[in-house]
Amino acid sequence: MNKKQTVKLKEICDLYGISRTTLWQLRQTPDFPKPVNLPYGGKIFFQQEIDNYFRQLQG
Repeated sequence: MNKKQTVKLKEICDLYGISRTTLWQLRQTPDFPKPVNLPYGGKIFFQQEIDNYFRQLQG
């Protein structure tokens, strides 16, 4: 079975060297990948979708 890698908000900031404010602004755009809501209130994102999004921004 192919398990997808996931990342949390803080990990996205660390990976791409952006602030939480910048990430919040990016999340307001319609093209930003949608999160998966966890039962305890957290959010995760699929790593591949985030990588593709930032690759597209560099375009």
